[in-house]
Amino acid sequence: MSTSSLSCSVTCLVNTLLLLAVVGVAISKSDFSFAAGGFSSAGTRGADLLAGTTSDSRESNSDSQHYAPTTVLEDTPSSKYHIFVASKPDTGSTLLVNMLLGLFDKNLEAKVGFLHFDLTIVKPEGAHIDDTVVTKTHIQDLDVLSTHFQDDYDQVFVIVPNRSEARLEDRYCSHPYYANRVLCLEYEDFTYSDPTKMKDSISYVADRIRGSFPYFGKVELLEDNAMKRIQDMEAMVSIMAKMDFSAVDDRFGIHGGHKGRKEDGQ
Repeated sequence: MSTSSLSCSVTCLVNTLLLLAVVGVAISKSDFSFAAGGFSSAGTRGADLLAGTTSDSRESNSDSQHYAPTTVLEDTPSSKYHIFVASKPDTGSTLLVNMLLGLFDKNLEAKVGFLHFDLTIVKPEGAHIDDTVVTKTHIQDLDVLSTHFQDDYDQVFVIVPNRSEARLEDRYCSHPYYANRVLCLEYEDFTYSDPTKMKDSISYVADRIRGSFPYFGKVELLEDNAMKRIQDMEAMVSIMAKMDFSAVDDRFGIHGGHKGRKEDGQ
């Protein structure tokens, strides 16, 4: 073999090795950029994995793409969750939100927060959504709540009181996309006319939460605390029954003349 042929062979071999090395680095960088962008090796976005959905599950539910993604729940709650009581007016939402505040917040003086349609807390004045873990709203698009607050909390739950014709869309109560995140309650099941049934109503709500939200399966719900709060609320309702509607009690979120009236959007 001539010297020139040997030189060419060596040169070609070196060039080939260099080319392979360059291709390997490019592939490595490409993989990294996809990973950084939230994609798995199977092409599924990291956000979908965190939300408990994949491209396959989205395709199998192609007729329901407008639903919010199902969240993968943990056995025990983190320190960042929030519960919304979302309903139409005149559904017992004031009673329910106070039950929930008693069940989840040891502070009996906690004030009911009200989330307006523009997604701002409007009551009580100067309040912040993190003042409590439960907030009342008449926003009826639950996907709006989930989407707007998904970056603020690890988990967002919604409890919906329904009554007669004052109901949210049935899909929120029946579609699998909302399982473990939305709980619908019938007005007749959590309200009472006999004060001796108050404890039973609170226990009913607590049991439905445990059964519907695995996230709270290992959490002690404060039923005695809720009992005390509702007793205090009932006493305040009686005091304010003959007051003008403009009179407001921020602790329980009730107005003067509240007893026996429609909630008038509050």
